[in-house]
Amino acid sequence: MEALHRSLDTLMAVCDDLPASTKEITMLYNYGKLIAILQHKEMLPYSTGEEEMESVYVLTRKFGDIAKDIVVSQGEVGLSGFFELENTIERQLNGHLYLYAKQWGLSVKALYYHKIKQYDKAVDFSMECVAMNDYLINIGIHSLFFRSLEQYRNISRSYLRSGDWRTGCKVANDLMKFLFNGVPGSLKGGIYHDPAIWNAIPYAREYYTYETFRAMVSMTIRMAANFPDCPDMYTAIFEGLEINADTIERVIISNWLEVKNSFRKKDYPLFVDNFIEFMNEPASMMFDLLKISLFQDMLVLIQSSDYAKKEALLLKLENHLDEKLHVKENLRKDISATNFALNDFNSHKQPLNA
Repeated sequence: MEALHRSLDTLMAVCDDLPASTKEITMLYNYGKLIAILQHKEMLPYSTGEEEMESVYVLTRKFGDIAKDIVVSQGEVGLSGFFELENTIERQLNGHLYLYAKQWGLSVKALYYHKIKQYDKAVDFSMECVAMNDYLINIGIHSLFFRSLEQYRNISRSYLRSGDWRTGCKVANDLMKFLFNGVPGSLKGGIYHDPAIWNAIPYAREYYTYETFRAMVSMTIRMAANFPDCPDMYTAIFEGLEINADTIERVIISNWLEVKNSFRKKDYPLFVDNFIEFMNEPASMMFDLLKISLFQDMLVLIQSSDYAKKEALLLKLENHLDEKLHVKENLRKDISATNFALNDFNSHKQPLNA
């Protein structure tokens, strides 16, 4: 206990000087535009040219409008216009262009069933989307790799929402291990067993990996807040995750895992020391959710302690959360529900060479 109190004394002394996050962006390229350019380039040989590709995009954008209606709907949810659009695609498109458009529709169907809480059907349509993308990726449309990965994120969320914590966390854990290390685990599809696919678009894969990691952290925070009886999702999702820390982002994530693990192991003096070291290193605002998660652990520790100055220290930590980490703003948006694979269906509205 004395060791913990000494560490908390150190935190008390340095807390006001812990730096705010930087606005520095380490990923220099526009991920969404990069994927849109690659996808257009890969799909073009399967069309008669630019005009036909634009006609495909006109149709797939309509799936985006339907998806948006499903997401924002507060009342009865329907698939207004979906089946008419599906029939139009069947009449107008053939071959690989048809499959390309069809896979967007499958993910919209999965979203619909997730929204109306028929989670088993949501998983079914997500898996069908995975299978269709597996074929398209294997013929060379590698940019759809991220569409396939996105389905597994959705599958994990559907299992979790259904109350199947074990399966939902298992899928999330396997997804994390695949993204960081190329190890497929239980992920289905030939592409997950082909190292060439994992290495095909490394820059985009790394960006997607970091965003997905942040989303998983966001999900653990929100699930713990909304479902107090849920199991320890942190351990279930990140257990056994080893990271080759060969980029700035991977170093930060690896260090974060080390701090979290010291808290989970109840080595509280080490946790406080690791916390101070982690927070002393300025990091991009993109990692604020990771910091907030650690602050939440620290608040739990201090509140349950007999530390003599705990009220003053709690106030300092809460001030940091409000003033430097903008905690309310960061927690308001559920980034775990954000689609990172072409953030929406409208990526081709902008000129590809803009």
